[in-house]
Order: sequence, then C-alpha cells, then structure tokens
Amino acid sequence: MNRLLPFRAPPAGASDPCFDLSDLLGEVVQAQEFERPDCMIPIHVDSPPYVMVHADRERLRQVFTDLLVAHREGQPAGSEVLITVYYEKAEVEVEIEMLAGREVELQLPAGDAEIRIPFWIAKIHHWLALEGASLRVEERAHGGSAYLIQIPRPRGSGTNARQAA
Repeated sequence: MNRLLPFRAPPAGASDPCFDLSDLLGEVVQAQEFERPDCMIPIHVDSPPYVMVHADRERLRQVFTDLLVAHREGQPAGSEVLITVYYEKAEVEVEIEMLAGREVELQLPAGDAEIRIPFWIAKIHHWLALEGASLRVEERAHGGSAYLIQIPRPRGSGTNARQAA
C-alpha cells in the first residue's frame, strides 16, 4: 500500500456541509482513472443522482480516494471495484466492494480490544467521526470484503424506504 496519499488534513468547514454525494463519487473515480491510467482495475459507480449528504466535501473526497487506492492496490487483472450507494431518510451508505479480486486485509477497532491498525485507516476513522459518519468492513460470501461508509443526510431528506440506485 505504498501508493496511498500522504496525510494532509483538509481544512474543517472548507466546503458547504450539504452536497450531492453522487457528483463527488464521479469526480473521485474520474481522478483515479486519470492519475492511475496504468491500473487496469475498472471502477463502477451505482448511485442515484442528487443523493444529498451532510458532511465536509473535501474530507470525504480524501476518504474515498484513500479507500479506492487501498482497494485497488495489488489486485490481479480482471478485478473490478463496484461502488453502490444506498440511502434512507437519515443516512446514506456507500459500499465499496472488490469483485473477483483478492480480499483486502484490514482490521478495525472492536470494542475495548487493543488492535493495531494502519495509520491510514485510523486517519479515515478520525475524519469520518468528525463528520458523524462511520466505516466498517464486511466479509462477502464470495470470499472478498467491502468497505461500508455511513454518512448522515440533511434533515428532511428522502424517504423512509431503503433504496439503491
């Protein structure tokens, strides 16, 4: 994971706290494809338009960039990344899953147990906590894993039903 971006904290309040997450994900994916044209692992985004979230846009840009770089690093040819956005009335869940690749090994803090985690994932946890968001990792039936990021929505947004793109 030598190609992760260096730690640089985006300034708090640097952007409007409400923004369209689907636009941001499109920008991050486009930047990844431009910056890493040699990486033959495509990224697909399945998100409805106008998914408004309440968070710092630049912090989330850095979080998604770091997660995509980590998820694509060292994956075999034929792998793909799928980003799916689900939304409910109070929150949005972004799932970043590697399809047909190797499992991304990652440990997250669990309760009071002392677990050593990489600096970059601790940084992501910290940035998400500042936004009232969270990150967890789930194992998949096919043997891979996925990052699940939950981000708060502005009050009065959406419907009560869980929806995907």
